[in-house]
Amino acid sequence: MGLRTITQIALRLLQNLLLLLGVAAAGIILVLLLTIAQSRDDQARRADVIVIAHLDTSAAPHFDAAVRLYQQGYASRLIVAGGDPPALKDQLIARRISSEIILIPPITTTTRLASVRQVAAIAQANRFETVLIVEQPDQLLLTLKLAGDYGLDAYGVPISSLQPDLASLLQSALDYWQYALLGSTRAMPAAAPPPRPPPPPPTN
Repeated sequence: MGLRTITQIALRLLQNLLLLLGVAAAGIILVLLLTIAQSRDDQARRADVIVIAHLDTSAAPHFDAAVRLYQQGYASRLIVAGGDPPALKDQLIARRISSEIILIPPITTTTRLASVRQVAAIAQANRFETVLIVEQPDQLLLTLKLAGDYGLDAYGVPISSLQPDLASLLQSALDYWQYALLGSTRAMPAAAPPPRPPPPPPTN
């Protein structure tokens, strides 16, 4: 094989690589634009249940937004799923929500996909047809996609107090493609360990 042939093959491979990179970049940009659009689209409406999924007990804005929607009469039940479901339920009870209207899954989840799967199981068991999902703006597109894939008629409410920056929006676009291509989602970040108590005072 001559040098000219090798050069032609190398150039053809480079062209194909650049084409693939261009397609990948275009796909990421498209989902990024859709993520931005969804993050600004408040679809609040009357539904069978309000949903907050894939969160830990430190996510106060999620609880506050869900309680506000409940108090405004958008739904009469709430589903909460994620890390440590009993603790999540306690967060709603602390906001004067009756425990009787709160539905939680039996086990902890560590990914958004698993949380939405649990929400779908609870919704189907209770014959809820429409769900109103409270979510941080940058993750709303992915969460609605997951809900739709599990047969839920879902509408999204972005949490207005959580304004995403470009880095988080880009990460969310990559998360979307991770699910679309691999069928998986990132694990929930581990909770920060509690601060260590101060050392006891010295004794004489």
